[in-house]
Amino acid sequence: MKMAKPSENDIAAAEELMHVLQLIDARFGGPWSEPDAGDSLSELLANGEEAFDSDSDLHLRTLYNNLARLLRDAPNFHGRVISGMCHVIMFEMNQILDPDSDCIDLHPRFAKQAKSNTDLRSALAEATECLKLALTGGQVPAARAGRALVQASELLGTEQGGQP
Repeated sequence: MKMAKPSENDIAAAEELMHVLQLIDARFGGPWSEPDAGDSLSELLANGEEAFDSDSDLHLRTLYNNLARLLRDAPNFHGRVISGMCHVIMFEMNQILDPDSDCIDLHPRFAKQAKSNTDLRSALAEATECLKLALTGGQVPAARAGRALVQASELLGTEQGGQP
């Protein structure tokens, strides 16, 4: 499944929503429910109401209660989720997302690192096999053992960002 990256307008709207939720959540101990209204807008609308009516006092109080319950159950969830996505995951310097993709795809460095890890595991497995043979009296061609150790050393040097 693919998801489009949020646009600047999406991020601005999410930040405004976060601010609105922070205003509702400003009361110490979280927002309190309004009496004479339900706690779930979804349940209210599923039980016979056809659509949200912004002129309905019951709908507005139920919406508030629904938001209040969410804010009490998971205080500042909106800050972590919205800021986490908009200001951590989307931040280009963190190199989490592919800057050339219109979708939420991992940065190419992760695929490169995965290949490097696979190559390193293979090289270390080959070097380990050579050492096992040598330690148990088996014959190991020097060239095979040398290639395995050099390859592992080069891959480790690459991961460290320097020369082996």
